[in-house]
Amino acid sequence: MNRPAVPVIRPGDRKPLAALRVSAGDDARVWAVASGSGGVGRTTLAGVLAARMVRQGHRVCAVDADWTGPGLAGLMGLQGAGRGAWQGGVGEASREHPDLVVLGGGAPLDGDPTRRSARQLQAHIAALPADRVLLDLPAGSSTVALDLWLAADVPVLVTAPERLPLEAAGRLLARVFARAVTPWLNRTLGAEAARQALAEAWTACEGRPAGWLRAVARTTSLSAAELAARAGRQPLFLVLNRARRGDDVDVGHALARAARDGLGLDLRYRAVLPFQDEGWIQARRKAVSAGSATDLLGMEVDDLLRRMAQDEDVASAGDWRWSLQQAAAAVGASG
Repeated sequence: MNRPAVPVIRPGDRKPLAALRVSAGDDARVWAVASGSGGVGRTTLAGVLAARMVRQGHRVCAVDADWTGPGLAGLMGLQGAGRGAWQGGVGEASREHPDLVVLGGGAPLDGDPTRRSARQLQAHIAALPADRVLLDLPAGSSTVALDLWLAADVPVLVTAPERLPLEAAGRLLARVFARAVTPWLNRTLGAEAARQALAEAWTACEGRPAGWLRAVARTTSLSAAELAARAGRQPLFLVLNRARRGDDVDVGHALARAARDGLGLDLRYRAVLPFQDEGWIQARRKAVSAGSATDLLGMEVDDLLRRMAQDEDVASAGDWRWSLQQAAAAVGASG
């Protein structure tokens, strides 16, 4: 059967696709993509997000803030030459569309940047002539990376349904919890007592992030509800990448639940991205193109943006499987 052509946005065509004009709110300008470990698709997601936002009609700047191994410019087919993000560079326009600019990372830095450098980068980002900024951060939970991630309007956490990436994501979330509750604990207990209480509670819960909040409450005789209220003031957004089967969807729900119940964090589960060997290779080569409308990864990222705009989480396991059944039936009926 004949299928209608999928509209694309071409270089030089500044008219956005009306059906795709969604956003996470007018004030959600800076998006930062982080991960607990490397190799989970963080940089690819940042590039695809930037390109799909261009398709929505935004002027976008993708910023490579990964000082350990800058790769965003190369992923998007650019040289990334000149001054990088950490040196106050201005970026390079994508060949695909004039409204997509990439600010490369320059050469890898010798050691971690200072927190002062992070504040300077934030000021530089604030002055960029773009209405959407995508930060690709390094893997891990260094202090500077967390500074930039938590300062963003939309902090996105990427992980995969595998043991090591999930453990690394849990450690990153545990650091977020500690940063959030420490000022209040310092005022309530004193700085040294607060430090000891966090350490004792970590030992008591055997280093399991999902039990840390309750262990801190028991150790300090403070209210778990009050700790949770201090920790969960900022929404965080989870993307589960490399899903291979339906059960992997449940892993994201479990992580979001553990972050909420065990650390008091407001972790919202916003996307599941499928694992496809060939599809992923293509995505790394060309799907970051702003004109690529039909690749699977890009369409899933469009769905992520829709969920962000509508404040909607990934469906529960039962609803998800029923949606797949409906989709399969629809394809069979139209074949």
